[in-house]
Amino acid sequence: GYISDFMVNKGQFLEPADFVCEVLNSNTLQVVLNIFEKDIPLLKTGQSVTFYRVHDTNKIYDTKIQVLGTTINAEDRTIKAICSFENSNSDLHPGMFIKAKVKINEHETLCAPQSAVISQNGRSIVFIKKADGFLEREVKTGAIQDGFVEIINPAEELINSDIVIEGSYFLISDSE
Repeated sequence: GYISDFMVNKGQFLEPADFVCEVLNSNTLQVVLNIFEKDIPLLKTGQSVTFYRVHDTNKIYDTKIQVLGTTINAEDRTIKAICSFENSNSDLHPGMFIKAKVKINEHETLCAPQSAVISQNGRSIVFIKKADGFLEREVKTGAIQDGFVEIINPAEELINSDIVIEGSYFLISDSE
């Protein structure tokens, strides 16, 4: 570990119960999340969490919730969720601020970039590539997150085809 703070001065008399210094081991850190009161019912121990340093979104870390607090903070109406993180590269330091995402309803699904799905007259449409051009296909969409749209119960044709990711609006205007 590392000595982070000396609590005594040279020549000072010490009692047996006095603290001399604080030693930190930053190989394993506790990540403490403030969870808003309205989100408490959505969380449980064992849920996956991804987080990153506030000023560095390029490096993403993974952990799991180990302990959920039981007492709501009266000032900001939050509880604490505690995660343990193996900091083997010493990328993170005690006291750093992070932003985190808790995976609430995690499941595998087929997704497409938001730019591939066009909304027209209350319908969601994608274009698939065929040898002789492009075909319009209606899809049922679900959750939208991080620039992707969930495609619910996609047809086999859609799964096995290349879809148009950019320029779909040009294709829709050509088909009208």
